[in-house]
Amino acid sequence: MSKNDGGQAAFPNEHDWGMSLRDYFAGQALMGFSSNTRQYYDTDHENDAKRSYKQADAMIAERDKHGE
Repeated sequence: MSKNDGGQAAFPNEHDWGMSLRDYFAGQALMGFSSNTRQYYDTDHENDAKRSYKQADAMIAERDKHGE
């Protein structure tokens, strides 16, 4: 797993740092993976979580290539 959290908060406000960009990306990936409810309930949820963070890491790496 990457230690790169995306470098900025996804939803900061004046009271809180917010979640990391990596956590936000992973959550969005998990939403996509779980959108097929029939398949989702028949899968290993621990594996889904790992796969979500792997996709988030890939998104951050691609973003870093372009200087975002």
